[in-house]
Amino acid sequence: MASRLRSPVKSVSKLSADSPLAEAIKSMLFGLGDSSKPLLTTAKMIETVLLQQMTIFLVQVEEIAMRRDSSKIEMQDIVFLMRNDKAKLTRLLNFINFKDTKGRCKTGVVTANGHIKMKLSKRIYDCLQFLKAIGITGVCDPSADDDLTSKERLVRIQN
Repeated sequence: MASRLRSPVKSVSKLSADSPLAEAIKSMLFGLGDSSKPLLTTAKMIETVLLQQMTIFLVQVEEIAMRRDSSKIEMQDIVFLMRNDKAKLTRLLNFINFKDTKGRCKTGVVTANGHIKMKLSKRIYDCLQFLKAIGITGVCDPSADDDLTSKERLVRIQN
């Protein structure tokens, strides 16, 4: 099936010096240790790459939705596309869980060792059930502390 979107075209950045996106990218670069005042050209380059990658990703997700004969993209389409990279899928589920619980009171049960066991949001539960239905196992529970990126950072800090 042909996609309704055109294939990704090289996008030209239209970032101005006072653009909110430019400031956000510069802040991220500073926060990640690039420099205290990253160049606007660096922010433009990052924006261009980001837009290209997002366009490719959305075209792929749209093709998956079209295979399901759906006119809209749903969470299961994104999860299906990311199913082969368990680390990225786990980070996605953690992010969704964070966004679902952010801004509202967390309800949880305190365990014997003092930790709080959180209830999963409906979106996370649906994603995990979908993964189980298509036979994907080994995806970390978002409430567990199994983030590979965090573990790698801790190892680097200790060395």
